Amino acid sequence: MPVYADTIVNKNFREVITTEGLIGSDNWVPFKPSVSGIVTQVLVKAGQKVERDQVMLVLEHESQAAGLATAKAKAQEARLEASRYQFLADEGAAPREKAEEKKIDAISAQSAYVKAKVELSHHYIKAPFDGIVAADFVVNVGTYVEAGKMILGLLNNDELVVAMNVPAVQAKSIALGQAVRIYSEASDTAIAKGQVNYISPAFNNNAEGNDTWSPTNTLFVKASFPNVQAGLKPSQLLRSEIQIGSKNLPAIPTSAITMKAQQPFVFKLISVKKFLDSTQLDEKQSKPLKSLPANTLVAIESPVEIDELQDNQFSVLKGLIPGDKVAISQIKMLSSGMPVTILPNRPGK
Repeated sequence: MPVYADTIVNKNFREVITTEGLIGSDNWVPFKPSVSGIVTQVLVKAGQKVERDQVMLVLEHESQAAGLATAKAKAQEARLEASRYQFLADEGAAPREKAEEKKIDAISAQSAYVKAKVELSHHYIKAPFDGIVAADFVVNVGTYVEAGKMILGLLNNDELVVAMNVPAVQAKSIALGQAVRIYSEASDTAIAKGQVNYISPAFNNNAEGNDTWSPTNTLFVKASFPNVQAGLKPSQLLRSEIQIGSKNLPAIPTSAITMKAQQPFVFKLISVKKFLDSTQLDEKQSKPLKSLPANTLVAIESPVEIDELQDNQFSVLKGLIPGDKVAISQIKMLSSGMPVTILPNRPGK
């Protein structure tokens, strides 16, 4: 029987705690203007991506612009006056005290000019960081906004967090910096990876018993992760893993395993000589096998004890050691003692 085969090797299997993770964000800012005024321009809309320092709203600012122009002119005039008196003082045509007085006046005028620029800038409401304008943004031209009151929210999804509740019996295994993997519902391949960066100092104590997200006697744990490639959004519920350790064990692909009465079996491939030496066959049964070339392999159905499934491979606790060969195809058609030949090119290789 021609079959594809795999050679057993050791692999580092993650020791993990699996839990439901709620995606969230620590990069959400309720934006509040520092001045009051009437909106004259709306330059963004809900859901729009904005860059840091991009102008989102403009408030009425005619008086501030006029004040800035006046302050600028006064600052220029004061600088010229200070320069003129400095020249006169150097020539002995004016007292140095007067030159110092004019210099102080110029500094004061420059400060007033800078203050006027800042006051005007407050009427141009800019994004404090790269992000997305929240969906509840409802400000229009003509809206009067008050200083200190929220007018919009800004969210940055480039880095998100996943919140998890770990059962108390597993809490001692949790530590800062442990690797966290997040999975989609349809795949066993991690779509995002991060690290534990917060562990609650106390267990959840939901006395009412009506909070399904934070069940009683669980530990709240949070991990941050880069989200640029994953493209996840806050409030998603996804399967998450916290890696608490690792163990080096033989690995076997899922395609090698058959189940009989809840017991996993594999077809181990051994030499025909080893098979004849380990099996009591009569002359009639052994004769056709003895006539085979010495390098012929025979499939032997063997029980195994398996543990974790990771990346389509089970860790093996008993029944296989590194170097063993197992069939990974035709396993439904094989029977113990059947000679096989190994096909040279495995599928997907």
